[in-house]
Amino acid sequence: MSEIRWTHGKEKYDRDEINYMLETQRAMIYNDVIYLLIAQAEAIGKRGSLTKNGEEIVEALKDCRRVVF
Repeated sequence: MSEIRWTHGKEKYDRDEINYMLETQRAMIYNDVIYLLIAQAEAIGKRGSLTKNGEEIVEALKDCRRVVF
């Protein structure tokens, strides 16, 4: 699917636009959490792997609930 650009101040969005916005936000949150988990692991001397808790968090994020409409 091609990238959807949304207009600021738009009153109504269609389902594809809403789905795109939600998936974009989900991807940004996932990337931010991964970055924080990598920084946490590196702070305790682990390079190239996450902590046990970090691995569990990543697995939980992969299986997050999706909006169905």
